[in-house]
Amino acid sequence: NQYFAWDASDPNHALTSCSSLEISGYEGVCGCSDQNKYSLVNGQPLENASLVCALKNYRVEQSGNSLLISN
Repeated sequence: NQYFAWDASDPNHALTSCSSLEISGYEGVCGCSDQNKYSLVNGQPLENASLVCALKNYRVEQSGNSLLISN
């Protein structure tokens, strides 16, 4: 099994209340008016090729039934 962990904030916005991502299936959608979308499979922006930053990923280690997520 392979696990991925991403920061839940839009990296193409300053940190604000609207920059948090809402999860919708395999996508993270920004709460700001532009509603940037990101793949939760690879962290890359979807639909808007002009976005310069992908989601920040975190290291994930599996230990038995637990996951250790760190940066």
